[in-house]
Amino acid sequence: MNGNITMIIGYPAAGKTYLAKSFEDIGYHRLNRDEIGGKLDGLVNHLNQQFKHNGVQKFVMDNTYSTVLSRKPVIEWARNNDFVIDCKWIDLDVGDALYNASKRMIDKYGKLLLPEEIKSSNRRNCK
Repeated sequence: MNGNITMIIGYPAAGKTYLAKSFEDIGYHRLNRDEIGGKLDGLVNHLNQQFKHNGVQKFVMDNTYSTVLSRKPVIEWARNNDFVIDCKWIDLDVGDALYNASKRMIDKYGKLLLPEEIKSSNRRNCK
């Protein structure tokens, strides 16, 4: 085996980033779509670049990955590059995740945003 990919999955605001940071602390390279931008399947290009050009062999990915289809490109890349892949599901009640997301929004913006405000804020935050 060449390396390891740990996918941390769960609801938005479930604590994925918090768990991912513990992996970073022990040498994993973190890939997160919210920070890099683009789409989930675009992270495969980052995986490939970090592995082939920089020799990174331990990755942690803390994205929602709510569907089998969204996880498929990463799993296929891992299989094709002889990486072990495992998933850590954060088992948090959806109500608690919604509370966390609402609190985060209020802390950052001072209010709960309307849907169009959320879309606009996501575009600004991904740049």
